[in-house]
Amino acid sequence: MESQIRRIGINVISLIEFLKKEKIYGSGKINFIRIKLLSKGFYSLGQVPFNFQKFSYSDFISDFENILNCLILTIHTGDYSGIK
Repeated sequence: MESQIRRIGINVISLIEFLKKEKIYGSGKINFIRIKLLSKGFYSLGQVPFNFQKFSYSDFISDFENILNCLILTIHTGDYSGIK
């Protein structure tokens, strides 16, 4: 039970961080492509140009997965110095 609560908490914190960064990177315009990218876990105007015409979404680590993995690693190592 405790591990499920921890997992939910990590996912919620990661989602909040993802949305905060999307607010910074996003253009403010709502369109189909932006919604599709966000639903796949990628920033709509991210710093890394992904070629989704040539490659599949699953070929990349999404921005959300990156935040999630960094948070999990931080919790397991106990090094909270990088969290702002």
